[in-house]
Amino acid sequence: MGAIVTSEFNGMRLTLAREIQNISSPKLAEKIGVTKQTVSQYENGLIKPSADKVLAISQELKFPPKFFFEGSSDNFSPGVAYCRATTTTTRAVKLRQTNIDVLKSYIYDFFAEYIEYPSTEQLIDCMKSVAECSDMELIAKKIREKLDLSDRPIRNMSYLLQNLGIVVTSFSENVGHLDAISHIPVLANNGESKRLYFTTYNTDKTTPARLNFTLAHELGHWILGHIVSDVKSQADAEYRSNESDANQFASAFLLPKEAFLKDLQYPTVLNEYLRLKEKWHVSIAMMIRRAYMLEVLSPSQYQYLFRQLGSRGWRTFEPGDMVEVPTASLFSVSVKILDDNGIIEKGNLLKYLNENCFTAQQKTFEDLMGLEQHTLDPAMSGSFSRVEFKPN
Repeated sequence: MGAIVTSEFNGMRLTLAREIQNISSPKLAEKIGVTKQTVSQYENGLIKPSADKVLAISQELKFPPKFFFEGSSDNFSPGVAYCRATTTTTRAVKLRQTNIDVLKSYIYDFFAEYIEYPSTEQLIDCMKSVAECSDMELIAKKIREKLDLSDRPIRNMSYLLQNLGIVVTSFSENVGHLDAISHIPVLANNGESKRLYFTTYNTDKTTPARLNFTLAHELGHWILGHIVSDVKSQADAEYRSNESDANQFASAFLLPKEAFLKDLQYPTVLNEYLRLKEKWHVSIAMMIRRAYMLEVLSPSQYQYLFRQLGSRGWRTFEPGDMVEVPTASLFSVSVKILDDNGIIEKGNLLKYLNENCFTAQQKTFEDLMGLEQHTLDPAMSGSFSRVEFKPN
């Protein structure tokens, strides 16, 4: 695991913590009183920081000094995060969330010793089954068959992804059009490497009505082999093509053609889509686009319906929807399972996490796992006497 302490300063841990805190090398150098070249040499293992500099790094990056002496310089790789990042701010958020998922990978790997999470075998089998196919309608149909979904609506895409072995997490960042990020963190230990599949969605940049589509879109990227663990730069044309394919897959996967058209009795009536939303668990806007792509709406009818969406204020919040986007609950549910079954009590979990994953503050672990503050408060030990106040 990642918490094995060595006498060597781990430069990769410094890079990881710095990027999580979104602090540039020059900025960190200024804060701790060294040159930016020195920080670069720390991170590349060329020189080791002195004790006082380690303490300064710890204070600036909010990780205990011990965190930087755990693991080896090659015991993890964040993988290549698949998402479009066209601005400096978006790229910084993408890097931050990718590295946060590395820390979550250690936690997930530790929990997997006690909880039998779904494997990625079925996902890989699905990917192989459509490798020679390019028709998105046919691909979506085949994947539904592989998953034994028939033409049934999909209520919760988050659960579906998790049942395929994809670790679903969430974050909240008000930046650009960053709906979700998928990537493959790789953990290495004693010469063995472990690939984990992660999809994290942005609760700030999607809506409850759109969340199923966001995650189906990411499933499309997984199924179509767009997400890789090694460095791969993509040209804009390739990226746009991949996005188009993932959008088509998501639409066909969530709204299978024959079943959807059978339900859609009045395609030009906006309230018809509101009625169908209760069954299909997707946004009204998505159903209108699907109807248009299936050629049951003319261009003018399509535009008219979207003007109605705007006039009713449904472009930002649709009726029949939750108020807030739900956060991913895999880790909080895992903590509850361990606690309820007496495997690891919540009050003792922090000790186990520090010993087996990495050293961090209690708040860091609670934030990473989406737990309420004080959930991991250490268990009280020792016996207590009851004090009684006697009447005069």
